[in-house]
Amino acid sequence: MKIAVIDDEQRYMDILARVCNGYFTIRSEQGSVDCFLNGQDFLNKCSENLYDAAFIDIYMSPIN
Repeated sequence: MKIAVIDDEQRYMDILARVCNGYFTIRSEQGSVDCFLNGQDFLNKCSENLYDAAFIDIYMSPIN
């Protein structure tokens, strides 16, 4: 499973990434988490990678 976490606040992004990675560990599943500090970086990268799930902060700059 491939998960994207998009948040402009580093601490919240780190927490969510740790929770996701902990889930993979507990369930003995393979997975990866990619983190992005803004929506534009995610949009640029998602054209190269397919994600199974995305956690997105809805209030970010420069785009929401």
